[in-house]
Amino acid sequence: MIAGVRADVISPHARCRLTWQGWCVLALSVPLGATLLMPGWHPQAYPAALALGLLLALGLTRWMAPRLLHGITGEWILPRSAYATTITPVGCRLSAAHNVPPLSLLAWQSMERKFEVVARLAGLEAQTSRMQLTWVSSFPRRGLQRLPPLIVMSNQPFGLISTIVPVGRESEILVFPALGQILRGFELEIQRWQDSQPLLALLGNDEVSHLRPYRPGDHPHSVNWKATARRQTLLVMERHSAGSRKLGLVVDTCSGSKIWKMERLISVAATIVDHFCVKGWSLTLHGLFAPDGIQAGREGLLEALALAEMQSGDIRSLIPEREPAIVLTLHPLPDTPSNALVLTLAECEQLISLRTRNR
Repeated sequence: MIAGVRADVISPHARCRLTWQGWCVLALSVPLGATLLMPGWHPQAYPAALALGLLLALGLTRWMAPRLLHGITGEWILPRSAYATTITPVGCRLSAAHNVPPLSLLAWQSMERKFEVVARLAGLEAQTSRMQLTWVSSFPRRGLQRLPPLIVMSNQPFGLISTIVPVGRESEILVFPALGQILRGFELEIQRWQDSQPLLALLGNDEVSHLRPYRPGDHPHSVNWKATARRQTLLVMERHSAGSRKLGLVVDTCSGSKIWKMERLISVAATIVDHFCVKGWSLTLHGLFAPDGIQAGREGLLEALALAEMQSGDIRSLIPEREPAIVLTLHPLPDTPSNALVLTLAECEQLISLRTRNR
């Protein structure tokens, strides 16, 4: 079986090898064929004829097997992005130019670093439509991951030779950092810091902007009953639009640190991005990988974190001066501005539950 084979040993062309039945046939044909050397042999000798028949079957199978799988095409079906160490649904489309015998479909599993059988098919019929298959996979790390071409394997005809044929082309998928879980301690820490920051007093999407007269279709919960009682007319609360609260997030990716520590810190940053973006905050990402800062939505910030690499430099110069900022660092930083909340990796691990796989 090919399950467990590394990607670098898969030939870009069809490859054939004997099955255990094929080895048995080959081993049996050798002693039978030796009867050709026996004195008194003549063409009617049964053992020699059987040996020639077995060898002919092996040769015919070797010639037919690759041609039976010729004309199969396949392509990966991948989500736009995935999260490291998280189960992700993936799939493929298969089609054939002619009828194909029973076969197995193998796909590269990044977590196990080997090909695994993901489907066993009774065959493919020549058709213009494509067969779509789905299975689950997971990725051990963030970043742009390469997936080798899909592979089909068949033991037909006769089950003597196993034929392995790559179909389609390799593909890529962007894997976001693994997301952790915000703990109660993080909420309390942010609330204390928020209360001490006048810049964070900016109105957000959970604050009232103004009152206006009631219009048909307004939700009853939006009615301000106290103001309605005073004005003797129905008044509705209008709230500020999302993104009124702004926050900078600075991530330390300085070189010289252990890689697994940086990976956990990036996972912390991704968790914080997800937490605040869901609440409607506007975030700007800063780091040595983004010296000018990146202001984007949730997916844009996670994409930047997924592609972040170690670099040399001092992150203190990247801390914004005119907006509150959370600074994630591997070690304590001296002389940080008052508008910055500095959290070391050790402190983050007490406030955010991370996946053990990131260690």
